[in-house]
Amino acid sequence: MKLGMLLIRWMLATSFLVHGTLKFVDLDGTIHFLGSLGLPPTIAVLMSIGEVVGGVMLIAGILTPYVNVFYISVMLGSIFTLKLGRGYVSGFEFEIIHIVMNLACICSYKWNKWMQFY
Repeated sequence: MKLGMLLIRWMLATSFLVHGTLKFVDLDGTIHFLGSLGLPPTIAVLMSIGEVVGGVMLIAGILTPYVNVFYISVMLGSIFTLKLGRGYVSGFEFEIIHIVMNLACICSYKWNKWMQFY
């Protein structure tokens, strides 16, 4: 069970670390895209920082449940601002899978520990 949760946590960390890094690589494009959805530029910067820093924190096992809550909010934002009209398949399937993986981490890790290795 512990190894399984560790692998899920690392997969989530890798996914968000890569997506956050890609947002930084083309930060102007990210700001423009999110602006076209009606979101302020600050959101793009904060989301990019949160995804990269959160990815590193998940790899290390630091504040895991709190990072998971942040990632769930990012995924819900993606669903409701962009993908809801597309349906499940080829729409928000990726986001739902990530939400469930984050919920599994939240249910498996202790909120009162700031660092968990397994």
